Amino acid sequence: MTSTISRRKVLRIGMISTTGAAAMLSVLGSKIAFGQQAGGQPSGSAASLTGYVFKAEQGIKGPDGKAHDAFAPTSFVLQAGVPTTLNIINYDDGAHTIIAPDLGLSLLINPGTAVGDQVQPVTTTATITVPQSGVYRWYCSMACDDGAGNWAMSNALDGNGQDGFMAGNFVVL
Repeated sequence: MTSTISRRKVLRIGMISTTGAAAMLSVLGSKIAFGQQAGGQPSGSAASLTGYVFKAEQGIKGPDGKAHDAFAPTSFVLQAGVPTTLNIINYDDGAHTIIAPDLGLSLLINPGTAVGDQVQPVTTTATITVPQSGVYRWYCSMACDDGAGNWAMSNALDGNGQDGFMAGNFVVL
């Protein structure tokens, strides 16, 4: 099922707190990607997007004042009909998922590798092609974020997961 981009969704897409942004920059430095395909690609050519998963201890705080597991970005912008490679880098030692029922997408994101008190990030890669434009919701279905009361996993306005943490949208143009 697709939907048009409502004003509410436009306001939510790509939102992240300043605390969360600071935490991500401290981990990634200038390598952070904002989840949008590079422009100017010929129709039908492959594209690539990178997303990151952070564990609660990395300090991405929610409106409840507690740190939570989080994806960044939580919304990805793709072109309809263009094969897109998703590269998800997991800095958490737990597995996560990207479930998008309307796209038939069920992606298991491998956990990072614990090395002493550090986590060596692991990249999970998948290629998807979304045939038509619209906004498609995704969420993580794993029982994660338990150290912070599961807030990021609770039901948000549009279903499982809190937008900006463990849920978001594929915005297909």
